[in-house]
Amino acid sequence: MLAVSLVILARITAVAAYEEDAIHIFGAFAPDIPHAPSAYCHLLSAYLHIESGEECVIVPGQEGIVSLLQVLSHGYRPFRTITVADGSPAITAAAPFHPKYEAEG
Repeated sequence: MLAVSLVILARITAVAAYEEDAIHIFGAFAPDIPHAPSAYCHLLSAYLHIESGEECVIVPGQEGIVSLLQVLSHGYRPFRTITVADGSPAITAAAPFHPKYEAEG
């Protein structure tokens, strides 16, 4: 679970060190995976997350985004990370590179 969390955190914060930490975890357990792959499902999921070329979507935080979020969430997209850039303190603290985005229109 730690590796999965690190990969997602890397996507949200754009801090490459988190992804590098996840890669170190892969290296530590790689020799054991062939012997019991079902014991490493989360670790393999984190690896696939990195290798997938996953989409990171930043949604402008303003009224009317519910329908956009529904479209983005439709279907099985396990490696898509969606962040609502609404200028909230939590998002600003975690991902200071996303200011409050304004949709053009």
